[in-house]
Amino acid sequence: MHRSRRNKKSGSNRDRKQRNQNKCDKSINDGDEKKGINDQISANAKVDKYNEKSFAIKLSDVMGRYLVTTKNIQPAEIILDEEAIVVGPCQGTKPICLVCYRPLFAKENSLIPHPNLVPCEKCNWPLCGDQSCIEVRNEPGVVHDHSEECKIFAASKENNRMVGKDPLKEHSLYEAIVPLRCLLYRDSNLQRWKAIAEMESHNAIRKMQPNIWNNNQEKVANVIRGPWGLGDKFTDDEIHTVCGALEVNAFEIGHNGSSLRALFGPYAYLIAHDCVPNTSHVDEFHLPSNGKKDSEEGNKETGIFRMKVRSSMAISCGETLFLSYAYTLQGTMARREHLRQSKFFSCMCKRCKDPTELGTYLSALLCPVCEGVGSRGRVLPKDPLEETSEWRCDSCGRYAVDSSSVTAIIDRITAESETLTSDAVEAYEAFLQRYRNVLHPSHYLAIGVKHSLSQLYGKISGYTIHEMPRSLLERKRNLCRELLTVFDVVEPGKSRIRGITLYELHAPLMTLITRDLEEGKLNVKKQKRELLKQLNEVLKCLEEARDILKCEPSNSPEASMAAAASEGLKGLQKWLSTIT
Repeated sequence: MHRSRRNKKSGSNRDRKQRNQNKCDKSINDGDEKKGINDQISANAKVDKYNEKSFAIKLSDVMGRYLVTTKNIQPAEIILDEEAIVVGPCQGTKPICLVCYRPLFAKENSLIPHPNLVPCEKCNWPLCGDQSCIEVRNEPGVVHDHSEECKIFAASKENNRMVGKDPLKEHSLYEAIVPLRCLLYRDSNLQRWKAIAEMESHNAIRKMQPNIWNNNQEKVANVIRGPWGLGDKFTDDEIHTVCGALEVNAFEIGHNGSSLRALFGPYAYLIAHDCVPNTSHVDEFHLPSNGKKDSEEGNKETGIFRMKVRSSMAISCGETLFLSYAYTLQGTMARREHLRQSKFFSCMCKRCKDPTELGTYLSALLCPVCEGVGSRGRVLPKDPLEETSEWRCDSCGRYAVDSSSVTAIIDRITAESETLTSDAVEAYEAFLQRYRNVLHPSHYLAIGVKHSLSQLYGKISGYTIHEMPRSLLERKRNLCRELLTVFDVVEPGKSRIRGITLYELHAPLMTLITRDLEEGKLNVKKQKRELLKQLNEVLKCLEEARDILKCEPSNSPEASMAAAASEGLKGLQKWLSTIT
């Protein structure tokens, strides 16, 4: 009866949906008029396979092409799921296998040696000695990432001479691999070539940065047109344009222990940047649709890379979709420098314009003049968008320092932080103690160290969750809570980093409850309300961690956390039922 009354008042579901869509379309256009931007929804509006009419391509003189929603989107809703157009080594990479991407070197601080080198039977390029990789690349008719370039290398005597000198030291050759793969699509895969050709390359801007342009000329264009023998097929300008498309639009992904870069399309690269994103993404490696799961029926090295983009919060119809092209837990100067160097634009988002970074103080230093007189002042830039801006204390107003001095301080502390080993709890704590009067507690360098500590406590030898004293359990708990206050601002919603930290938080909370019960500090009958309050906090941590991390790839550590959270919830809910 309730539904019939609603239909009588509002009309049919179909009519209501159409009216809502019309309102959404109008809000998109009205919003643009108010902003004074000459935007228009693409006449050929693109729709993803998950949500019919969930987004459209728009055009702006300021932003270029970007995506806006054409419907209300709920948190954790999949917006895009796209296959990689091209995948390969990052710039500056150490040698890796060009088929399976396993490192061809022993990683630092690792007991795992590099695999035996087994050169490609056709072109002699150094590949790995893993048996599954050898099988797939030698199987007749199997196409893999190295297939097309292999023909080029096989025909080049100069290439064989270069890689034969010392295959583990010719790192620069790897910089030309992905550009070459893109260029070869012009003859082998026209659809992929057209997708790459539509991407922005910013050649005019990149030409004004000699270090970038000259590096591409020397390590990419000269190699492709010289020893690889393709000077009559591709011009320098064509090669630089492909390099630009990669530098501007590529995503960094991981596989088999290596960092790779990949282009995804036709829409993922159109998502705009904001230092507080409303979406998150994850890359996954999949067997082909007809692939088999075990080596007897199919080979795991012949899969494809996909990227899923999902909403991290509710996004209203007509809003722009945003990813962060920079690391969200960096300060404004570091993020803007990264964007200038890698994406060739300067961010002017709300967060970048705010010297307090929306109240997180990720860039703030502590004022030495205010020391000992109550609250320590925060030293912040007067104009965060100006590199040479003066920095001044927001409390006493007397202390001021020039930007070059701030840069020198941060560079020195950054260099020291990078020497910390991944399992050195004492060194991390000493770092925080050493710079407690220099860095604001929420400075991004301090937050980075605290993030590492939040995950080390409870996991490594000497600091497992059951052997840590109360003081360290409380330390881990407090670190997690402090981190969540920052994440809720700079990476809000159902973000991966929030899910991980919630999972880390539940462990000290649960252990402290158990110990208090064992030691008689918490009584089930006399302090039932307090016990339920504490247990419900653990329950909420596990529920949200599970709901966030279950979206991660099935073979990832995050997915294992989600599974563990689900199991923990079963036991906790059973316990709660006995108390209530």
